[in-house]
Amino acid sequence: MFGVPKTLALAYDPMNKEAFERAGITIAFSITSMAAGLLDQSIAADNITQVFPLEQGKLVASRLMITAKSPSLNRTLQYLALPNDTIIAVVFRGDDVIIPRGQTVLMEGDAVLVIGTPESQGKVVRMLAGDEE
Repeated sequence: MFGVPKTLALAYDPMNKEAFERAGITIAFSITSMAAGLLDQSIAADNITQVFPLEQGKLVASRLMITAKSPSLNRTLQYLALPNDTIIAVVFRGDDVIIPRGQTVLMEGDAVLVIGTPESQGKVVRMLAGDEE
């Protein structure tokens, strides 16, 4: 309408985000959805060293530490029931960077870079890093 190449909109109600996008808004984001995902992650916040949004908040990348108390310790990735909207992109082990496969075993001291939707991150944090209480 105004000849502007890119428009942004903040949808306070996550249900309105899709309506903004259908109306031609280039980037519509919901702080409520992003905050909900981050709150869900707070369960194991001690094990999260970095969290950052990707693709206007549609994805979240988290760096998680595997400790002696982690439920995923000494387990191969193929046997972890990760949500379908989540991947383990990288395993950092000491000075090594490992592109993980199904046979990759998570070890104490590993840091994993997890990418997924904000909605799945809380479950993934609990599954990989566990609760630190």
